[in-house]
Amino acid sequence: MPEFWWLQEFLKGTILSCAKPLVILFTHIFQTGMVPSKFKDAVSVPLFKEKGSKHDPSNFRLISNLSSYNKIFERIVKCRLTKFLNDNQIFADNQHGFRNKRSCQTALTVFSQFVHDKLDEKKKVLALFVDLKKAFDFVKQTFN
Repeated sequence: MPEFWWLQEFLKGTILSCAKPLVILFTHIFQTGMVPSKFKDAVSVPLFKEKGSKHDPSNFRLISNLSSYNKIFERIVKCRLTKFLNDNQIFADNQHGFRNKRSCQTALTVFSQFVHDKLDEKKKVLALFVDLKKAFDFVKQTFN
């Protein structure tokens, strides 16, 4: 159970009385650009990847649990950012990740339709697929 379980339960029971102070806090963060240091604190837990030896550290990935306040703030930022990107038509039409009503399935549907259309036009189609499994294992990690 996460270290902040008690905070989540507390928030569920007091959300109405917490709403106004949170609005004030989040508005202050947006206006000043200064995020409280407590928002950056996390409880990190290694999670086994289900393959390989449990004695090999490379078979674990690190999960960081943030506070409930931080999660609420992140959701607000995501909503605002997504709205801005949609309103200003910044997303490419063929981007399916991180968009409402789009998913891997919609991306595959669009791709399949493209392939079928080109084949119907008697054109050649070439596709390159890259397996990025364990890609993040190769990213250089730096810690402060």
